Amino acid sequence: MRRGMVYLAILVAISLAFGVRVLAAEQFSIATGGTAGTYYPIGSAIASVVSKYVPGVKMNAEATGASVANLRMLKAKKVDFIMAASNTAYGAYSGEPPFDKDPVKNLRGIAALYPEVFQFVVRKDSGIKSFYDLEGEEGSCRSSGKWDRKNSQACFSCAWFDLWRYKASISQFC
Repeated sequence: MRRGMVYLAILVAISLAFGVRVLAAEQFSIATGGTAGTYYPIGSAIASVVSKYVPGVKMNAEATGASVANLRMLKAKKVDFIMAASNTAYGAYSGEPPFDKDPVKNLRGIAALYPEVFQFVVRKDSGIKSFYDLEGEEGSCRSSGKWDRKNSQACFSCAWFDLWRYKASISQFC
């Protein structure tokens, strides 16, 4: 017993003399998107693989409002990694709305995970057969704070007519 106490005292003295480094895992977060979207399960899988196979690192996936919200959190240094659509990230870095007053310059790309397809969907009986048939029709886009609306405007401008000639109503989800 006495010998054990001596060893313990020596161990404590050496530890205090040289400092004790606590071996805790370094924590990182990845901002994803809503739990019903594609970003969340992919971000969760990335966090799981990193936590399992990278020694000394733990990563957690956070459900968020997706690209625009993630870019804002990255700028504010509230998260370490984000998932974002490439055109939204480019717009944030370049200072395009809604980032025109506060561009996100602390942004670097790591990987392109998959192509994101932007599509218009119409009912089969609508009579719309081409993009140009949308002119004058009614439809729905997300609100101006969402990048989908910007994508819609870009598609329409490439087709040489403007989004406002397409009678778009504003909704929260399309």
